[in-house]
Amino acid sequence: MINYLRHFILVIGNYRLSLFVIIFFELIYFIFYDNYYNKIHFSKTKKATNAISTPFYIIKVIENFINNKKIFRICDLGFGRGKNLYYFGLQKKYTIEGIEIDKDLFNQFILKNKNKLKLHNDDIFNYNFKNNKFDLLILNDPFVNYDDYKKLLQKLINYDYKNYLVFINLDSVKQNIVKNFCEIIEIKKFSNTRNVIFTRINGGP
Repeated sequence: MINYLRHFILVIGNYRLSLFVIIFFELIYFIFYDNYYNKIHFSKTKKATNAISTPFYIIKVIENFINNKKIFRICDLGFGRGKNLYYFGLQKKYTIEGIEIDKDLFNQFILKNKNKLKLHNDDIFNYNFKNNKFDLLILNDPFVNYDDYKKLLQKLINYDYKNYLVFINLDSVKQNIVKNFCEIIEIKKFSNTRNVIFTRINGGP
């Protein structure tokens, strides 16, 4: 309960002037969609961040980007509770896959949705992106360690990945790492740690 209260206080502080917009869209989600996916999962490992669902307002921002860029294949890297998979894949019928290292989270999504989407219970770093050409990769701040962002982006460069990536809620250090590896196409900032950043790999630093 204490962890949930801390998270709620952080949400109020981090979204600042956009808080009412965030709350308004979450109310829409609460009324029309499945709130199972809005639960927080606190990570048991030091490598992964807590699985905090993407705010519905940010999901709608991403959906607008997908439609404008004519994106067809999406992958959620570290899908957590699966809110992005649920909305884009099960509600809006986009072609989306997901990768999640946490076996409990993976099995919970499979149990609830009966293998309706293509999912991978694996470490992101073990996944072969060369054989799976996605148009957009979604990352809702899955890594604790800064070097893991460098490692992933270098891996994508090695695989010659040239399509879009969207990063959600990165702190300033992680944002700078992304800027060193990627071309920033569009950015929406709510605070220093709450943002949505649309990018493309530019070849690395």
